Amino acid sequence: MMSNISISQPFKPRLGELDFLKGIAILGVIIVHVVQHGLHYSYGNSTIEIILDALSRFCVPFFVFVSGTAFSFNYQDKENYFWSFILKRLRYIGIPYLLWSAVGFIRYRIYEIKSIIIGLITGTAIFHLYFIILIFQFYVLAPLMLRLCKISGWKVLVMSFLANMVLLIFYTNPILLAYFKLNYLYSASINPLFWLSYFFAGLIIGMNVNSFREYVSKTRLVYLIIVWLITAIVSVYHEYTSFAKTGSFLTFLRPTNMIYTFTSILLYWALFDKINSRVKSLLTTLGKYSFGIYLVHIPVLYSIHTLTKSYWGNPLMQVFSFIVCIIVSFAFTFIVSKIKFGVYVVGKAG
Repeated sequence: MMSNISISQPFKPRLGELDFLKGIAILGVIIVHVVQHGLHYSYGNSTIEIILDALSRFCVPFFVFVSGTAFSFNYQDKENYFWSFILKRLRYIGIPYLLWSAVGFIRYRIYEIKSIIIGLITGTAIFHLYFIILIFQFYVLAPLMLRLCKISGWKVLVMSFLANMVLLIFYTNPILLAYFKLNYLYSASINPLFWLSYFFAGLIIGMNVNSFREYVSKTRLVYLIIVWLITAIVSVYHEYTSFAKTGSFLTFLRPTNMIYTFTSILLYWALFDKINSRVKSLLTTLGKYSFGIYLVHIPVLYSIHTLTKSYWGNPLMQVFSFIVCIIVSFAFTFIVSKIKFGVYVVGKAG
């Protein structure tokens, strides 16, 4: 059993691994959306797109995991923090969410009150905003989940992992869905039940950071790479066979991606202390501004495609879109974050 780290100090050191993971995750998010646009606008190579999409599907689960890790690391020994914690999240996440939702409503000309309310509740004013609704539910549930982890963390993690596997098997099998009449699973993207094991894993690791670091450092990197490759190949094969039948990409919510994501967490955490310092610094910086980049990258991507219609047939368009999207999104987020009240547009850096 891992021993808890002491957090009696008034100010805690920042966990560099979390910014590093967020930096990798935001690159994954942009890759997913770039290849989806490539499919939609009929440019690029479908085989390469499938591989890139499948290999990047760790991205949103990473953000859920990181949120859990940061929460338990900072709050595991604190008391009476709930309302200050929630109010802070409403300020730095809720206000930007409302602003970008308004952008979506204007962009898609949604002015009916009922549609606006539904859009705000489900995070669908712009499709990627669903994540804000999902993660805010975890913030509300976090104190209770942390208490469960303190009672029996590893049992809770195993149980949540198995529960998620069962749910995802049902979710990805239309026959089982129809037989058990579980059509309500349609809203799984904002249903925290489908993401529980990622957040629980983050909570447990946040409570035991030093022990986890020691465990990862003692694990041979070559073994992690081999296991990662196996799970990556399985995930890619699953998506490839599904794409051949349906002509569309799979989502994050499938058993093969869940296993692939957990092996990716181990591998990328291990790489934090092993990769080139400049690459680490770049990814860590992206991670610190990842929330703002996440908010703005879809409007940026739409703008890129609006301005480059005449080049849609060029397979290099996806490479161009990715590079421009990450540069413009980061630049916008960085500049706005330095402006007074910019925090209410792109969130708080870090």
